[in-house]
Amino acid sequence: MREIKFRGQKIDTKEWVDGTIAYSEDRERAYIVEFLQATKDGTVVYCFHEADPKTVGQFTGYEDENGIEIYEGDIVSDEGWEQDDWWNYGVVEWNADDAMWVVDWKGQANNLVEPLVSTYKTVYGNIYENEELLNEK
Repeated sequence: MREIKFRGQKIDTKEWVDGTIAYSEDRERAYIVEFLQATKDGTVVYCFHEADPKTVGQFTGYEDENGIEIYEGDIVSDEGWEQDDWWNYGVVEWNADDAMWVVDWKGQANNLVEPLVSTYKTVYGNIYENEELLNEK
């Protein structure tokens, strides 16, 4: 079973943090809740980081070929297949119709969990900080 967690960019420092997710009642503010420690008396210590709601993405349960966790909104490359083709970079998305994580290669979706394809995926950035990668050929 995969770990359910989220990643978001902190409002104050722009640092990326991961943990569970909480929203304000009006859903305009998002918080990444980071587990810090459990004390001997059973007290659990958490840290709430306010994150930009537009940057919050769920962990897919997969890692790239370098051991980097893959999150929703990550930009990945499939260089092991067609290094110079126009679909070199794609965006990791949740496909609700098929109930699976996919990579959108400029509109042509490929199943992220397909073993042969996922072997070649490398995380190069995300759509919030590295959108220019999607314009490269």
